[in-house]
Amino acid sequence: MLFAASNLVHAQNISFTAEAPGAVRAGEQFQLVYTLNENVDEFTPPDFGSFKYLGGPATGSSTSIEIVNGRTSRTSTYTFTYYLQAPGAGKYTLAPATATYKKNKVQSNTLEIEVAGASQNATTGTPNNSQPNSQEASEVSSSQDIFVRLETDKKSAYVGEAISASIKIYSKLSITGIDQQFKGPDFVGFYRQDIAIPNNITGQKERVGNDIYVAYTLQKVILFPQRSGEIKIEPFDLVVEVQKQTRRQSQSIFDDFFGTSYQRSRINLKSQPVKLAIRQLPVNQPQD
Repeated sequence: MLFAASNLVHAQNISFTAEAPGAVRAGEQFQLVYTLNENVDEFTPPDFGSFKYLGGPATGSSTSIEIVNGRTSRTSTYTFTYYLQAPGAGKYTLAPATATYKKNKVQSNTLEIEVAGASQNATTGTPNNSQPNSQEASEVSSSQDIFVRLETDKKSAYVGEAISASIKIYSKLSITGIDQQFKGPDFVGFYRQDIAIPNNITGQKERVGNDIYVAYTLQKVILFPQRSGEIKIEPFDLVVEVQKQTRRQSQSIFDDFFGTSYQRSRINLKSQPVKLAIRQLPVNQPQD
């Protein structure tokens, strides 16, 4: 899953974007893709720095034509794909690539890539409790391969202040099904406003502690606390179906080639409670 940076650099109606995974594991190979909407005269990649160059660029182009109410529009796409290998753990920045279009210099966006080291507790059955993005360790469940949690953009707010909340699954396993009846927590003490998300849920790689997971966002809501004090969002349950690769005991030399199979199983995930500190509005506030 590619992470697309949000800022586009335009010059004479040209767009120039850089895309790469936002998180990878040390030694992992990945693609760095540059996309333009015009066929440029010259393209120069950035210095890849600590990332090991493996190959590229592989170039490609495509054109789509759309006719709406008799009006025809044409969209062209040109790509330059590089293959890199991640260095040791840390946070790295890839500088912009540059291109020349009709004698004008244009630049892509920069990219921030986080590299995780090898997992230190791969066989313990519990996740690493070191959390990115200021997430508290208590928000992670006791399953290492897959867990669900509620994330909020703040831990304290005033009565009526908007709080952005997301329900996300983090998984190293292949998810083949999610309970369609899942409604999420009740959010007692809040007025909620749901935010529409695509029906076709896709995941992107994220770092959690020293591990890389694929994160899927199931719900997004805006919460407005209705009272002051500590408000606790109770844990919720979510049933998912996952697929694991298995290998039966070898009976012959042919089993080495045909002995791999897949097993599906249902897992009940349970979130951790989330506590928010809600403050009363200051005195003498204006009537509006």
